[in-house]
Amino acid sequence: MTASVPGIADVVPDLVGQHVLTAAAHRYDAIAAAARRHGYLLRDLDGAALTSRSRVLPALAGALRLPGAADHNVDAIVDALRDLPQWWPEHQRLLLCWHGPDSFAAAAPHLWTVICQVLADASGDLATAGFAFETVLFPVSPDFDDRALPPGASSSRSRTENRG
Repeated sequence: MTASVPGIADVVPDLVGQHVLTAAAHRYDAIAAAARRHGYLLRDLDGAALTSRSRVLPALAGALRLPGAADHNVDAIVDALRDLPQWWPEHQRLLLCWHGPDSFAAAAPHLWTVICQVLADASGDLATAGFAFETVLFPVSPDFDDRALPPGASSSRSRTENRG
């Protein structure tokens, strides 16, 4: 077994947490630049119109280039995420940047929690195998409630960000 790889919070100043993190949308460019400097491949997911399972699963599977039934089945996403190093053999670090998750979190809170837990679990499992996979949420609303994320997500805002 390979040692854990550094997480995105280890390479981006003032980003706190692990697995599934939350940052203000205006920080995307700085976070993306720092992530790229440290060898992360970024995959963007535009969540603005994603308000249902039938929209979120295909968008998530497409953003991560997941095969098969991952575009309509949560269990298939779980399985495909375990194999991310196979789908991205030329990369050791992958960052999912989910822009505007607010609408889906509000429209389908239970599935939102499930998806975040799936992403967090995959991140933790892959890190122990030497592959970095994390998700940064970039909500539109400054009132986005990241406390609703599952405990395994360990999400938090930037230390310097005023939640006001």
